[in-house]
Amino acid sequence: MKREKRESKFSLLILVVICVLILLTSFIWFQNALRENINQTNYEIMQETARQQLFNFETRIQGQLNQLQLYARSYENVDMNDYNAVKKLINVTEGAGSFHTISIADSTGKLVNNNNTAAGNILHKQYFKDAIAGNVAIGLKYSDDEKSILEMIYAVPIRQGETINGVLVGSELQSDVNETLMTDSFGGLGASFILDNEGNIILSSANGAEMIGDPVNYQEYLTDADAGGAGGFFSQADEQTNVHRLRVKDTEYIIIQNSVSYNGWSHVLQVDAFFVNSQRNRIASCVLILLLVVLVSVCAVIAFLFRLQARADRLRTKAERDLLTDLLNKKTFESAVENIMSHHSPGEIGALFIIDLDNFKAVNDTLGHMVGDQVLSGVAEEMRATFRQHDHLGRIGGDEFAVYLTFSDTSDANERHDLIQSMADRLCARIATLSEKLEQDITVSCSIGIALDPEHGTTYDELYQSADEALYLSKNSGKNKYSVFTHKKGGIPE
Repeated sequence: MKREKRESKFSLLILVVICVLILLTSFIWFQNALRENINQTNYEIMQETARQQLFNFETRIQGQLNQLQLYARSYENVDMNDYNAVKKLINVTEGAGSFHTISIADSTGKLVNNNNTAAGNILHKQYFKDAIAGNVAIGLKYSDDEKSILEMIYAVPIRQGETINGVLVGSELQSDVNETLMTDSFGGLGASFILDNEGNIILSSANGAEMIGDPVNYQEYLTDADAGGAGGFFSQADEQTNVHRLRVKDTEYIIIQNSVSYNGWSHVLQVDAFFVNSQRNRIASCVLILLLVVLVSVCAVIAFLFRLQARADRLRTKAERDLLTDLLNKKTFESAVENIMSHHSPGEIGALFIIDLDNFKAVNDTLGHMVGDQVLSGVAEEMRATFRQHDHLGRIGGDEFAVYLTFSDTSDANERHDLIQSMADRLCARIATLSEKLEQDITVSCSIGIALDPEHGTTYDELYQSADEALYLSKNSGKNKYSVFTHKKGGIPE
C-alpha cells in the first residue's frame, strides 16, 4: 500500500512538474510576445513623436520664409541703390513677425541691417548664394565674436521683374526657436535635436543639454561615449527602420533620426530606454504574479491565455478591416498591394479592379442609409463569392471597392485574361441581382475599371490612376460594365 502511495505521489509529482514546465514555457512565450508588442508600440509612438516634431520645425521654417517673401514684394519697384527708399522700407519691416533682425543684401553680398548700418558681406555664405540664385534658403550665423549666440537665418530673393537684385534676410535667436519648437517628451526621458549636415547640434530641447552634456557635435558625442559602433550612425543609408538602440555613457538609448528638408540637416529624438524597459519590467512582474495564481488552476489559465491571444488577433484584424463589410480598409488594402507589387518575381503580374456602384446616392436618398448599408454589405458578399480566396478585397471609399488579383509567372496570359474577364462579368451580374436578394425595389449595378500590373503601372498610385481612368470610361459608356485601361470596352485586349 505504501509503495502504491509512493508511486501515486511520484506520478502526481511528475504530472505537476510537467504541468509547471508547460506553464513556464507558455508564460515565457507569452512574456516575449508581450515584450515584443510593447517594444513595437513604443517605437511607433516615438517615431510619430519624431515626425510631429519635425513637421512643426519645418512648418515654422516655411512660415518664416513665406513671411519674408511677402516682405520682399515691397522691393519690386524700389531702386536698390536708393538709400532713402530702402531705408524707409526696411524700417517698416523692423521687428515684424518673430524675426530678431531683418536685413538687405545687394547683389554683391553687401549687407545692411534694419538700422541701416553696415553689417558685413555675406557673398560667400551658402544661404546668400542659394537666395541670389532664386531659391529660398536657411542657414546659421553667430551674432557675436565669442560665438556664443547662434542665430537661424532665413533668406529670400528680391525680384525686380526678371532680375534678382538682392536678398532679404531675417534672423531668429537660437533660444527663441528652441523654446517654441523643441519640447521635452516621455516624462523627461526624451530629448530632441536639430543637427546640421556635419552632425553639429543647431537646436535642442531644454532637456537635451542635461542629457548629453551639450556637446559640440552629436556624432562625436556618440563615438566618444563608446557607443559600440554608433560612429557610423549617420552614414547608414536606406535603412528599413530609423530606430536605433545604442549604449551611451553606460545608458541605453533609443535614437530616431529623420532628414530635414533643408541643407541636409537632421532631426534626432533620443529617448532613455528606461522608458520602454520599465514597462517591460512591470509586465515581467505581472507575469510572475500571474504564474503563481494560475498554478491553482492550470486548465483555466491555459484557456485564458489562448482566449487573450485570440482576442488580440481579433483586435488586430478589426483594425485592418472595414467595420460594415469586413473587407480590408483603404489603408490596409493599399499597403497590401504595395507590398505585393514591390516583391513581384520576374514575369509575375497582377490586376487591380476599381469597383464603383452606379447611382448609389439615390438608394440612400430614397430608402435611407440602413438600406444603403445592406447594399454595401451585399456587394461585399458578392465579391467574396466571385473572387478567389487568396485575392485581396477592400472597401476604399463610401461606395467604392477594390480587388487585387495575383497570377504566377508560369500562368498562361490568355488564361489570365479570360479569368479577369469572367470575374468582371460575373461580378456585374451578381451585383445586378442584389435587389432581388435584398427584396428591395431598387436598381443596383456597378462599373469597373481594370489595370494590369506592371503593364499599366509599377506603383500602387500609378496602377490606381490607370484603373480609375478605365472606371471613368465605364461610367461614361453606359455604366453596369467594365473597361480595361486600354480603353477597349467590354473585354481584355488580345
